[in-house]
Amino acid sequence: MTPMLISPAQAATALIAGCIGLVLLAIAASPIITVANQQLAVLHKKSFHDKLAKQIASMATTLGCLFFTGIAAGSVHIAVQNPEIFQGPFRLPLMVSLGAVTFSFALLMAYTLLWKTMRQSKSLHMLIGLFAAISMISALFLIYGLANSMLREGHVVPAGAGQLEIFTTIYTVSPASAMWPLFVQSLLGGLGASGMFTQCYLLLRRNRDDFGRDYYKFAAPSAAKWALIPTLMQLVPAAWLFFMLQPTLGTPATDNITMWCWLTAAVMPLLASGLWLRVMRSETPMRHKISMIAALPLAMLAAAAQMIAVTYQLGV
Repeated sequence: MTPMLISPAQAATALIAGCIGLVLLAIAASPIITVANQQLAVLHKKSFHDKLAKQIASMATTLGCLFFTGIAAGSVHIAVQNPEIFQGPFRLPLMVSLGAVTFSFALLMAYTLLWKTMRQSKSLHMLIGLFAAISMISALFLIYGLANSMLREGHVVPAGAGQLEIFTTIYTVSPASAMWPLFVQSLLGGLGASGMFTQCYLLLRRNRDDFGRDYYKFAAPSAAKWALIPTLMQLVPAAWLFFMLQPTLGTPATDNITMWCWLTAAVMPLLASGLWLRVMRSETPMRHKISMIAALPLAMLAAAAQMIAVTYQLGV
C-alpha cells in the first residue's frame, strides 16, 4: 500500500467534522441518559437525578438549535447545488431521513420545554423522552443505511424499482457491512460525548443554576461516569471495525499513517477516561475544571483520527 499523506487542510477538515460529529451524536444520545436519570429519580426518590436530567436535556436542545439550523441551511445549499440528489432513486429515502431527524429533534424540544408543565405527569413526560430517544436512534440508522448505500460501488437500486423495493434494497444491510460496527460505536460514543459535554455544561451554568454544593458533588461524577463507561465500551466496536478493514490497512510500519490514526483513535479515549476517573473519585469534582475541559480535544482528536483512517480504507 502506498503511504498516505495527510495535508493540513485534510487534518483541519477531519477535526471540524469530528467535533461536529461528536456534538450531533451527543444530542442524539442525550434522551437516553435523561430518561434513565428520571427513572433513577423515581426509584431512589432523589431529586438530584431529575435536576441532572433537566440540565442534560437543556444542553442537548440548545446545541440542537444551533447545529440543526446549520444542517438545515446546509441541506438547502446542497439541494440547490446538487439537485440530482433529490431527483434520483435516493430522493425519498433522503427526504425520510431528513424528516426523521426533524421529527426526533421536535420531540426532544417538546420533552425539554414541557419539563415544568408536566411535573405532575412524570410517566407521560418520560414517555415523550423515550419516544425522542427511539426516534433519534431510528434517524441515525436511516442516515447510516442511506450513506452505506450511496457509497457502495455499482447501481444499488434496480432501474424502475418501486418505492418499497428502493427502501428494501437500501436498508437491507449485510451482516458483514462496516456500517454495523460504525452504528454501534456511534451510539456508545454518543452516550460518552453527552456525558463529556454535560460536565462542561455544568461548569458554564454553575453560577446561573446554583443548585448547591451537594448537587454538583453528585452531578459532576455522574456525568463523568456517563462519559467514561460508554467511551470505553465503544472501543469494542471500534476494534471490530479495525479488524474488518484490516485487509486494506497494509503492512504495519512507521510510515503507515493509517495505522497511526487508528492508534490515536484508541489511545486518546483512554487518556480522556483517565481525566474523567479523576473527576469521579474526587471529593471536590467541580475543582477539576482542567480535566473536564482537557477531555474535549482528546475525544475530538480521536474522532478525527478514526474518520481519516476509515475514509481512507473505504476509499471515500
